[in-house]
Amino acid sequence: MPICSIVNKWRIAIWGCTLSYFIFFSLLGIWRHWGYLTSLYDLGCYDQAIWTASQGKSLLNSINTGQTINWLGFHFQPILYLFVPLYKIYPSVHWLTVSQAAALSFSALPIFSIAKHFAHSEKQAFMWSCIYLLNPFVIAAATWDFHEVSLATFFITLGLYAVIQKRLSLLVISSIFLLTCKEHYGLTVAGLGIVYGAVHKNWRVGAGFLFVGIMMTALIIGVVMPHYSPTGQHLMISPAKSTYSSAARYSWLGNSLSSVIKNLFMHPLAVIQTVFVTLEGWTYLFGLLAPFLFLPAAAPVWLIPIGGDLLANLLSANPMPRGIFSYHSATLVPLLTVAANFGLQKLSPRIKSLSAEGILKLMLCLTLVLAYCVAPLPLIGTANFWRPISVITAFDKKVLDVKEIIGNGAASIQANLGAHFTQRYAIYGFPEKIDLADFIVLRLDSPTLRTDPDDPGEIGSLAHLLQMPPALYLDYVENLLDEKKFHVIYWNDPWIIFGKGEKSSDSTLLTKIRYKIQTLRQKWILDRSKQEAK
Repeated sequence: MPICSIVNKWRIAIWGCTLSYFIFFSLLGIWRHWGYLTSLYDLGCYDQAIWTASQGKSLLNSINTGQTINWLGFHFQPILYLFVPLYKIYPSVHWLTVSQAAALSFSALPIFSIAKHFAHSEKQAFMWSCIYLLNPFVIAAATWDFHEVSLATFFITLGLYAVIQKRLSLLVISSIFLLTCKEHYGLTVAGLGIVYGAVHKNWRVGAGFLFVGIMMTALIIGVVMPHYSPTGQHLMISPAKSTYSSAARYSWLGNSLSSVIKNLFMHPLAVIQTVFVTLEGWTYLFGLLAPFLFLPAAAPVWLIPIGGDLLANLLSANPMPRGIFSYHSATLVPLLTVAANFGLQKLSPRIKSLSAEGILKLMLCLTLVLAYCVAPLPLIGTANFWRPISVITAFDKKVLDVKEIIGNGAASIQANLGAHFTQRYAIYGFPEKIDLADFIVLRLDSPTLRTDPDDPGEIGSLAHLLQMPPALYLDYVENLLDEKKFHVIYWNDPWIIFGKGEKSSDSTLLTKIRYKIQTLRQKWILDRSKQEAK
């Protein structure tokens, strides 16, 4: 067989895998949105910010703090402005869903080139790319709504490719985009610069990236974000009173950036004990390294850029960023993949029992098993974490009816419905700010088989989607039926819209709704009993 055919075979394979991954997760993201598994507090925030910017305003957000603020005061993500021209063409959250799938999928291509550089084998490079794509943390990020970390993942892989190829201009470009993705990615830029300096013995460039990265991080978190924040501090350090509770991730370290830094340096042992014992950070590190057979530890230089994200996840009082079904660790995976590649090349000559390719095959098999276990599909033995009623979901045309009824009015909307209605200036997560709302929009049904009513913090459950225990949610709905300031203006089971006004609701209609609520109480309690029995 001609050599060119052998070479092309693996290039065709990686492009086929990349495109298949892109198509699958694009469709899955759209189906999740149509199936009401997306959230007002994730996809909805980005949609509102971009839509308001497309209307000539700033990146506005009325969701997280209960008051309208510039989104840059919650997270520094000016990269969202790239979507504004697309929203001017056609305003839709699907731009975000598809871009996330594209960013995570096509990150496999730079990894393929990097691995080929290390291993001098396109077959091994293909396996490394598959190891990246099938990593549980990448699958989790590709499944869950839209988040800027997915875009950052692509720019990190591009930056790593630039380091390997000694393409300084490409490293500068990828670093600029990284700085626009999130407030602490200046630390990642600093880390990439250090790696460049170490690999190419060019410490002038390394020092330059280090200085710029740290200064930009300090400037963004210490000056820019406080300027837009209603509390004058980063909202995950000093949250507003109305900010949803899980946002206060770092307040245990202090109530300001300076106090956080002070406590980190003045009480390191106490912080380490809290992180690794109380917050069980050691299990998170194990979960990150185990799929790579701990090979990244043999290449510590290549791990330097993970410092910012790793620190952010480890220090979070909310355990979600450390979860295997969360999106927060996606940016770490390409760095761990490259470090593992370098570590394997370094250690394989000392391992007599297995060749480098043999170890790589073992790693790929382990990753395949883990990928199957965490797959977001109803297959035997899979976690199917979000447990949708149906994986493939058709668009609900009732959404269009609801949009027509509420128009551009201020609305308090059920959290898992919110992302369908965020193209407005004032929207709040039910039951927040109902006194400021013209309409309340609810859907009395569960999109998931996981109710878990006693654990609103558990992601993937109905409680998580509603941002409250289902029983409490039903109490709120029943109380609204007796509320004189609101009356039912639309009921098309399971959709219900309350409008502000003194008009009384039809008694027959109220009876039907109360019966629906009682039916849900019995069903969800029964679901809970079955789960407890298991």
